[in-house]
Amino acid sequence: MDETLILNLIGTFAFGLTGGILAVRKKMDLFGILVLSVATGLGGGIMRDIILGHVPPTTLVDWRYLAAAGLAGLLVFFDFRQIVKWNRFVTAFDAAGLAIFTVTGTTIALAAQLNSVPAALLGMLTGIWRWSAEGRTGCGGASGAEERSIRGRFPAWSDHNHSG
Repeated sequence: MDETLILNLIGTFAFGLTGGILAVRKKMDLFGILVLSVATGLGGGIMRDIILGHVPPTTLVDWRYLAAAGLAGLLVFFDFRQIVKWNRFVTAFDAAGLAIFTVTGTTIALAAQLNSVPAALLGMLTGIWRWSAEGRTGCGGASGAEERSIRGRFPAWSDHNHSG
């Protein structure tokens, strides 16, 4: 396996966990947990691939992506109490997933011959897809990792417009 695939599978699992946790908190059954885990884990990559014209999307062709997101959903379903006890770990894993998807999304967009700014925007869109999948609106529910992702892509903007 190459590095991009490994990172994408880790990110898919991480976002699958956060989607599954949200589904349990919204009192969904196993089916709902799996749907939200898969939508959260795979949605950004599917959207990125379609925008780039990579059809069918890689996440729908390679069974390992569905397995990673589905495994995360099953883990949350069967061991939710233990997983939420590891809140800091889950938050760190979620931030890692965001970073992974932002970087790999940008890398894939650059490989598809996009210029740097559109590639960075597509990378960020790939990373923050889960907001939509989880039903979030705006940055109010964000942990701050999304903003750090954007600031990391545009450090000059970050230095002049933010103190943190």
